[in-house]
Amino acid sequence: MPPDDIDWRSIAEAALARVAELEQKLAEQSKLLKELVARLGKDSSNSHKPPSSDRPDQAGKRKEKRKDERKSSGRQAGGQPGHPGTTRELRPVEEADRVVHHRPDHCDHCDASLAGAADAGKPLPRQQFELPPVKLELIHHWLHSLSCPECAGVTTARPGAEHTTGQGPRLTSFIGLLSQRYRLSRSLVVDLLADVFGVRIATGTVQSCVERVGASLEKPQEELEAALREAPSVYLDETGWRQWSEKAWLWVGATLDFTLFTIHPRRGKDVVEDWFPDGYNGYVHSDRWCVYNIFDVKKRQLCWSHLGRDLQAIIDAKGTGAQLAEAIRVGEKTMFRSWHAFKNGELDRAGLKAATDAFRDHLKDYCEGGLAQDSDAETCDHLWRKLGKSLLKLWPAVFNFLDVDGLEPTNNHAERQIRAGVIWRKLTQGTRSDFGSICAARLLSVTTTCRQRGRDALDYLTEALTAHWRGRPPPALVA
Repeated sequence: MPPDDIDWRSIAEAALARVAELEQKLAEQSKLLKELVARLGKDSSNSHKPPSSDRPDQAGKRKEKRKDERKSSGRQAGGQPGHPGTTRELRPVEEADRVVHHRPDHCDHCDASLAGAADAGKPLPRQQFELPPVKLELIHHWLHSLSCPECAGVTTARPGAEHTTGQGPRLTSFIGLLSQRYRLSRSLVVDLLADVFGVRIATGTVQSCVERVGASLEKPQEELEAALREAPSVYLDETGWRQWSEKAWLWVGATLDFTLFTIHPRRGKDVVEDWFPDGYNGYVHSDRWCVYNIFDVKKRQLCWSHLGRDLQAIIDAKGTGAQLAEAIRVGEKTMFRSWHAFKNGELDRAGLKAATDAFRDHLKDYCEGGLAQDSDAETCDHLWRKLGKSLLKLWPAVFNFLDVDGLEPTNNHAERQIRAGVIWRKLTQGTRSDFGSICAARLLSVTTTCRQRGRDALDYLTEALTAHWRGRPPPALVA
């Protein structure tokens, strides 16, 4: 028999308290588990992660999903009947370095000799490009010393600044281009110069050449910064970078005519304020990163690619807002069909607005519904609330592209431009010093801008480096 003095009420209360404590811990663990599962399921289709970060199984599922969503046309892959095809255009024969005539020796029909036979019509043209033997030009400089007839003092000739290094301006620029535009490591540049030109240099010399080119691009970089402030609209984005073992950020400011890069140790508003110290009157394409809130919300356009991925994340989380998010995605596709019809001249601006008014209201209702969700809700409703709060705060920037000429619905242009820097970072592991980061950003800016403007990057780098060595201003880049 248990003793009579046992306080059963206290024991029961303690047990109930312990059960409540365990239930709370179980709820917290369950919530954490759902968050971890949701995080594990994130890929480039439902988050802001780049496609390069996707696991192989995620990439495969994404491709299968796109394949399932596509409607089969019933046609085989490749060119279709009636397709005009694409052939290499023949260059004028006057441009040829050599002309070679080919004549048959024997008749294909009777095997008779065709020596001395007359031509039967015009010969058929065929052109071939060939790489001639490549050899660097070796320039030997003699520095003469002359004795002065007046004072007998000896004066030794001084070479121009462009002749003081073992690599001339064009070779130095070529090495810089190989290192940045073609993303070769320093050792691969050494190997290429040895294999193609028969010249071997040290890896340290490669780095010196890159730094010389970077130093010569200070003025072009400043020219791009000034042009960015005057552009009617810009595309802004940022991505991670490594400077030695420290985290840094690669920033891009792009237009359709030129692109500006910089590498900064922080992701804050420092770079944006440096680029636009007096504010900016044009339109800004960007994602919803808080740094861009320094711009007038009425003169911004949020990226619909990011917005679509956020909606997909809500759908994948399978909660209350998932089905509503699916309806929003259907409306999004309808809106973009109208947008493409407008771009193709099939709709005018008034028709575009009329075709999308209902969807605007639908999205706003969805955002308000998300804002009404509990802040401690399940993953799906938490994402719904987060998206609704973000979009309602920036609502004027959601649909500006439907109302303002010259705007695009996405920030894809900036993401395409920054992609070259991302690949370079992955191959080279980033930079190792402040000046190395400065050189990397300048080379990215100039070579990307040259490509956008149809300008020969090697010629421009050579001209800029030569001007720098001679103490002259570099050629204009965007004027």
